[in-house]
Amino acid sequence: MAIVLSTCYFPATQAVVFFSDDFERTTLEQSAGSPNGFIQDQMPNSAYQYFPKTRVWTAGDNNLELLTNGASGVNAHSGRHFVELDTWANSSMSTKVKLVNGQHYRLRFHSRSRSLFQLGGGLRAAVTAPNFNSGYFSVVGTSNWTEWQFLFLYSGPTGEATLSFEATGTSDGIGTFLDDVSLETTISGDPNTPEALTGILPPATPGLFGNEKTRTDIVTPIVVDKSAAIALGKALFWEQGVGSDQMACASCHFHAGGDNRVKNQLSPGLTHAAATGTTFEPTLSGALGGPNYTLTKADFPFDPANDDTVTSSGTFSGQFFSTIADSNNEDCDRDVSPIFHVNGVGTRNVEPRNSPTVINAAYNYRNFWDGRANNEFNGVSPFGSRDVAAGVYINDNLTRNVDFQQGTNNFSGTVDTYLDASFRNTAYATATSLLVDDGSPNQKNILIRFDGLFGNGPGQIPPGSKIESASLKVFVTKTDGLDYVGINQMLVPWSDTSTWNSLTSGISTNNVEASSTQLFRLSAGGSGNQSFDNLASSLQAWSNGAPNYGWVINTGSTDADNWTMASAQAATTSQRPRLVVTYTPPAKIVKKPLKLNNASLASQAVGPVGSDFEMACRARKFADVGRKLLNRKPLQFQSIAADDSVLSALPTLLGGNGTYSTLIQKAFAPAYWNGDCGSQCGTPSTGVAPNAAYNQMEANFSMYFGIALQLYQETLVSDDSRFDKWKRSLYIPTTAERNGEAIFNGKGECNACHKGPTMSNATNLQTSDNVIEGMLMKNNQVAIYDKGFYNIGVVPTDYDIGGGGLDPFGNTLSLSRQYVQSQFVDSFGVEPCKFDQDNGLCADNSPARRAQNTAVVDGSFKVPTLRNVEFTGPYMHNGSLSTLEQVVSFYNQGGNFDNPQKHPDVKPLGLTPQEQADLVAFMKTFTDPRVSYERAPFDHPSLTIPHGHVGNEFFVTDGNQLDPALGVDENRTLPAVGRLGKSAPLPTFESGLK
Repeated sequence: MAIVLSTCYFPATQAVVFFSDDFERTTLEQSAGSPNGFIQDQMPNSAYQYFPKTRVWTAGDNNLELLTNGASGVNAHSGRHFVELDTWANSSMSTKVKLVNGQHYRLRFHSRSRSLFQLGGGLRAAVTAPNFNSGYFSVVGTSNWTEWQFLFLYSGPTGEATLSFEATGTSDGIGTFLDDVSLETTISGDPNTPEALTGILPPATPGLFGNEKTRTDIVTPIVVDKSAAIALGKALFWEQGVGSDQMACASCHFHAGGDNRVKNQLSPGLTHAAATGTTFEPTLSGALGGPNYTLTKADFPFDPANDDTVTSSGTFSGQFFSTIADSNNEDCDRDVSPIFHVNGVGTRNVEPRNSPTVINAAYNYRNFWDGRANNEFNGVSPFGSRDVAAGVYINDNLTRNVDFQQGTNNFSGTVDTYLDASFRNTAYATATSLLVDDGSPNQKNILIRFDGLFGNGPGQIPPGSKIESASLKVFVTKTDGLDYVGINQMLVPWSDTSTWNSLTSGISTNNVEASSTQLFRLSAGGSGNQSFDNLASSLQAWSNGAPNYGWVINTGSTDADNWTMASAQAATTSQRPRLVVTYTPPAKIVKKPLKLNNASLASQAVGPVGSDFEMACRARKFADVGRKLLNRKPLQFQSIAADDSVLSALPTLLGGNGTYSTLIQKAFAPAYWNGDCGSQCGTPSTGVAPNAAYNQMEANFSMYFGIALQLYQETLVSDDSRFDKWKRSLYIPTTAERNGEAIFNGKGECNACHKGPTMSNATNLQTSDNVIEGMLMKNNQVAIYDKGFYNIGVVPTDYDIGGGGLDPFGNTLSLSRQYVQSQFVDSFGVEPCKFDQDNGLCADNSPARRAQNTAVVDGSFKVPTLRNVEFTGPYMHNGSLSTLEQVVSFYNQGGNFDNPQKHPDVKPLGLTPQEQADLVAFMKTFTDPRVSYERAPFDHPSLTIPHGHVGNEFFVTDGNQLDPALGVDENRTLPAVGRLGKSAPLPTFESGLK
């Protein structure tokens, strides 16, 4: 049973908030006709995204209203926006949360009545899951914002549960406002310190699984079978055929999500503009270093002045010509790199930055060290809307639903009026109510039309579409017993200034002014929401090119008297006439921007596949990868454990002769693969064979790849470490671990960057989080920075500009630099009043005031998670540290360089040797045994990885089968591992060094 609390005591300092929504959005434009400057936006019946990191709420059968300050004279409890649940519409909404069996939770929210005179309503909340129902947490309407708290013990299965709210009350005029919803665990802790991750889901990506009526630009849902999509993602992540020379995504992320190879892993500082950026320097041990060098313990920590980096070797590259049947390799004109070779024998390229772990990367707002993997996935490249040429090919002939209502979704095409025989020359263009009457001389007819229904713009019905159904929804304010009103199609033009006389004594249903066929007969006795159905024939005629003159609503000579409905000018948007249409557009392939939010993992996934450092030969397009793999059996040349936690289902998913194409057809909506492109889906690069135009599935392969890899990597959540158990009172830490935690959150100031359950503030788990922040620098000046991206003085800033760099289109990667310059290429929310240091921006957020601020982003890099950090070496963006002890020493000395952009908390700490050892002991509690023993979901198929070449840094054996001028690969082969994992834990990076 839930308990309503006026005060709630937790034995800890603060409960951990793992779900929160204050209903703020990035932008909110004025709705048409919004009175007094306040905005009343309808939230559609399907999933809707309020803010880049907000959970997805799904509405019930009726609309919800998202209001802003001033609505009904009320301001939000916090921020600017809040939700109204209307009693008359039985408004409800729900969202998914992940709960843990046996754990206590507290639900907290604020509510109030619409006004002092509408106290008869209220709302109720509930949490439900299979075999669990919390019962209703009911509250009454109050005249002011009131906080409500409910405690409950969750006894359902660990996993997804549904949190829902619905309006209560009996009066049609009552509404209840809702704001600041949160769900908290009763685990002890402070949100500014590391906390248990158990029960916290990665942010949802709207549009993937729900049918979103607001997404008229694309077909939703995109994914129709999540299990098939995850299987596709796991197969493609480990598939060596993705690369031009057998490099898989997993080739650089096979070891606790990272890369622990030690041979041929040096890159010469390619991000450094100086001459040393293309030459290799001697290592700390005095060794030559360079291509094919095997790292040793004596090489670490790197000389800070050395701009070389320890990263991941990848492809040989070359110029792409074609794929090779029954081979993972491709036909490329291989060439020896002027940088990566040993005495003229080519070695594999090595990328500029260390490979971070992909485990828990699903929580990151942006990915890659410099954040270039955009939060918005465009289906093609890492750069979101910045890449204006990106788009996916859609067979746009699936049945769609669309609503038209004045003031909703920017629609302003409703034209209505009524004709009155008593006032024959009076027009009623601005009337807020429309009347029908059977009397003489008091006869009245309603005229209504929706202009702009058909076209190829957003929200319009494409001409020539097949109309499946159409209904006119109206709000009746005056009824007439058991009489009826009817609706007929108009056949002559009219306007909202038409009068009884201008249309020759009103409207006659004589097949001249209006059709004699009554499309629908509605009882005049029903009040509130009513519906004229069966209007598809009118819409079909207009879709086929007939002029749209709308309808007349009338009644017989002895029927309704002064039957009244709200007009398009009604003050309450939800009461205005609404046309609801289901249609199937003409079959055609169209290229459209994808724009999926909370999808930076998908953005990240598509980048390396086209990189001639990591996986590809030059001139190879993503569609060429699709052409290579679509008709192959997944992982054709690799082995899969019989008990693989995901891939063991492939025989069921694929059938006897299934291929990647089979999986895609199971996983994705047909609109994304079942069309005939003809020649409009692109062609290969010049010189590539075959040169036939791509089909739809080949052209969209980058979209399948990105989404599938994201869904797979969203399963790679590490949340069962000793640390998580400690915070759930299931593990008793050692003295060293306790002391280490105190240092981490105190003297060590580690929690300045590694906070919260993800142990990185590069993630945004709560709605109100800004993605940029204000920071007081050492010179006592406030600067603006990208949250979770810092310059910590590992190397001089000019060695690698990181987050201060540019994308391929010349735009800054930095969000804060966009804000300061008021030149936005990304969509993100900014709330200066919530900055830790706002530098006056809360009071004045004008472009001129922003321009007075400095963005400290040069040399900044994303804060990595510390989960499983024991196994994710080498450390830092340049891989310059090999052990956790070296990492702690680096911070204890205050970094290597005092760069002007350096985070002010990176300073000498004065930790004793024992304190440093305790801090390392604490960080090792972050290891999840499922990761270290490769148990599900961290099991995997077999993988062969190039690990340098036969020889050393002085001599390499040539004669590679790809090209005789290239070095022969030395390979490491990882055997397939099933769901139960291995008997021995993973080795650390240092243990692989001699």
